[in-house]
Amino acid sequence: MAVKRSTIGALLLLLLGVAGVLGWYFLRPLLFDWSQRRTSDATGAEVTLRIGGDNYLGYWFITSPEMRKQAARRGIGIQFEDDGGAYSDRLQKFAAGEYDAIVLPVNSYLQHGAAVNFPGVIVAAISESKGADGMVGFADQLPSGKIEDLNDADLEIVYTSASPSEFLLDLTIADFDLDELQSGDRWRREVGSSREVYKQARDNQGDVFVLWEPDLSRALSLPGMKYVWGSDRFSGYIVDVFVFRRDFLKDRGEAVRIVYRYFPLDPAGDGFAAAVAAVPVAKRLGLGSILGYLIAGVVIGPFALGLVGEEGVDVMHFAEFGVVMLVYLREAINRHRPVNESQLRAAVIEGAVLRVRPKAMTAAVIIAGLMPIMLGSGTGSEIMRRIAAPMVGGMVTAPMVSMLLLPVMYYLWYRRKIMNRPARSEETP
Repeated sequence: MAVKRSTIGALLLLLLGVAGVLGWYFLRPLLFDWSQRRTSDATGAEVTLRIGGDNYLGYWFITSPEMRKQAARRGIGIQFEDDGGAYSDRLQKFAAGEYDAIVLPVNSYLQHGAAVNFPGVIVAAISESKGADGMVGFADQLPSGKIEDLNDADLEIVYTSASPSEFLLDLTIADFDLDELQSGDRWRREVGSSREVYKQARDNQGDVFVLWEPDLSRALSLPGMKYVWGSDRFSGYIVDVFVFRRDFLKDRGEAVRIVYRYFPLDPAGDGFAAAVAAVPVAKRLGLGSILGYLIAGVVIGPFALGLVGEEGVDVMHFAEFGVVMLVYLREAINRHRPVNESQLRAAVIEGAVLRVRPKAMTAAVIIAGLMPIMLGSGTGSEIMRRIAAPMVGGMVTAPMVSMLLLPVMYYLWYRRKIMNRPARSEETP
């Protein structure tokens, strides 16, 4: 039995789509580097901005592709060093001039900055931790899962020394009057970074673990691990800031203004305002991601730039819906064999309407499954919302585009074929 040409066409479109996605995935890094060199002479940056930080997810925007591209276009190279959370060493290097800027919690700057005479100026707030720092522990050691379970000097609590984790731990001990922990320090186990805390939890070396994201979510996925307490239960204590050296601001102030202009930091502490960043995002993605972040109330925060860099969220939705819509339209055309515009319009409407119910059901099910994630709260919710939001936005816009735009484009394209056909008599069999 011969295969229908419409089926062959659909398969070819699908193969071309897959080939295009794979090609873009592998060629994107090369194209990005080429575009930087072409538009900004990135190979010879006029200013190199050296920044010290750690793997906290809220700092990811600094090394995101969009940040690097916008900075490179204006002659600014970015070097980011991850020290794992060694705040004292970070301040020492900052004071010695090894860094031009650092990112850290404001309380850590106040704690460690005094020893080096506060060598920098706080330019702006980056974000306030609302669930990005927390304590987890093994369920067999924390029977009720409440704060009171921590009041046991026989527990072994693992955390990063001189960090927001230690601040969170000490704050919890003081606020909840955990007298057993106040009486001594034998329960403390200090390590050098949040990554090391996670490794201790993974290897079952300890009872309670204090971490920040993304290690917090990774630790919660371990068997027998439960959430105890974190920054989602209070506010105003852990706020991360951008600090620049005074001499850098004096001599290279324009570089700071460029960074601030194209990625304006929100003084309220909710990540990037991203008003300007929305322009290149809109060009590179469908409107679904932007709509999704607006619904989620986070606009396009620091982690959103990671999703922008990955791209493809709305593109894949649109490609999937678009291919199926083209198959339905083609089948309707083959059934009716239109010879004029009115017949063509009726055939296109029939094919498009047949896709409304299955498409609406698909989108509704996916959105219903993602809404609890996008609107949820608790540990890791900041990250999960930024993952779910563009998916919801894509599931809203992709069906609309494929149901409205594709039929119109198909109609216009096929109408040209009808108009270019040689005239023939209606009586011709």
